[in-house]
Amino acid sequence: MQQNTILFLGKYEGENATQAATRKAVLDAAAFHRTVLNTRWMGPDSLTLYPGMVAEAAGVVLAPPQKRGPSALSESMLAALTVVRETGLPFLATGESHGLVFIEAARSLLGLANAGSAAFDAEVSDPIVHELPSVQGADGLHEVELELADDDLLGPLYADIDRVVEQTDIVSGLNPDYAARITDLGFRTAAKDRQGGRPYLHVLEGHPFHVTAAFLPQFCSDPGAPHPLFRGLVAACLAGR
Repeated sequence: MQQNTILFLGKYEGENATQAATRKAVLDAAAFHRTVLNTRWMGPDSLTLYPGMVAEAAGVVLAPPQKRGPSALSESMLAALTVVRETGLPFLATGESHGLVFIEAARSLLGLANAGSAAFDAEVSDPIVHELPSVQGADGLHEVELELADDDLLGPLYADIDRVVEQTDIVSGLNPDYAARITDLGFRTAAKDRQGGRPYLHVLEGHPFHVTAAFLPQFCSDPGAPHPLFRGLVAACLAGR
């Protein structure tokens, strides 16, 4: 059986149920593909100081934070995400952490040095991410039904699912004022909220598997039926080794 390492980018939090579910979802997908995966936690400071460590990894998962909503925007995390994106490694971001992907792209690729999140800083000059009024104050997980686009990468993964219902707890998301510019960078929308039309899933063109999900697929994954996104991540990791 082939062995590979998936990096979990972020601070390990022992009491973080979402992080535990994320690791379990990765291992569920590994068992589905009949492979052995090693998992390793790596702080963003370590990754930016030693980018060569990424070369040995098969893929990267952006670890979801313990606390939702406003917190200090980590410059080292944004720098680490630049390293990950430029390596072309298979990558998956989920939940509230998904906004960091768009902020990094806005700074690195659009040249918006002050791009940030209005959830972190109400006075930010370029609020790539903003609060979602319809879910402000939401407590815990709630369901969202998604309508998938005709996507060559993700379509086959969801082919056997008639109704796509995901769990989410996000209170912030991509600001529609910047959505067109983010799309022009190659972040295509792969799924929208069926009721409200808000984008919940993006794929970066030109990468084997660079997926940003504004929901928590790890809570819809079981050993016998791993979530499609985790199956796709592990498949991409195996294909790239």
